[in-house]
Amino acid sequence: MAAKARRVRFYTVPGFNDRYKRFLPDDQVERAMHVFNQAKRNIPPTDLPTWMKDHKLHGQLAAFYECHLANDVLLVYTHEDDVVTLIDCCTHIELTGTAVRIIRRGHRVAIQRARRRHTRH
Repeated sequence: MAAKARRVRFYTVPGFNDRYKRFLPDDQVERAMHVFNQAKRNIPPTDLPTWMKDHKLHGQLAAFYECHLANDVLLVYTHEDDVVTLIDCCTHIELTGTAVRIIRRGHRVAIQRARRRHTRH
């Protein structure tokens, strides 16, 4: 029996799509999301281009990564094993304050959903 091919699964937290769509139509944001999607779907994942400034966050958001889709458009996400969870699409200002609580709450929900889906397959 042939081994099952690995594939990366993408999930979003509730509300992510609405927050992402606020920045559309912006060709730069759409192109950057395409680059992100391609890089993270590779096994192993490839590094994002330096202009996207991909890095791990600190403090209360230490479990998350952030990269730039445009000058002040950030993508907050996690990438654990073969699961990428898109947490938020926001500006630098939105990343602070109450957004921290929203992101952390949304992340727990998304991880729970991802685990349930992953165990079904």
